[in-house]
Amino acid sequence: MDLKLPPSEEYGLIFEEPKAFLTPANLNRVNHGFMLTVTAAPSYYVQRVHSALSSRSDFDGIEWALSTIESFSSDPCFISYFYATSDIQLLYDLLADEKIERHVQLLSGS
Repeated sequence: MDLKLPPSEEYGLIFEEPKAFLTPANLNRVNHGFMLTVTAAPSYYVQRVHSALSSRSDFDGIEWALSTIESFSSDPCFISYFYATSDIQLLYDLLADEKIERHVQLLSGS
């Protein structure tokens, strides 16, 4: 079956709940009739998260990145890619960024 996906890209399969990439370590979670979703590879997600966290002016991108980290927070595959190719310091810097704090306060009406 040809999915008509661009050949130059890398792809992965994910479980929806809890959100996790299919790996040899969790292959036992696949049962007959189980649904998996074709998506970008974990390295692509981490690259986009890293870019979004590095850009302090795109608040929608930062929100997407934090939501993605939260969604995949229990997935060892995603976390290992994040630690290998991104920088946890980005999250600490985000917490300390006053511009982000002011934006959150404006959104919450405080």
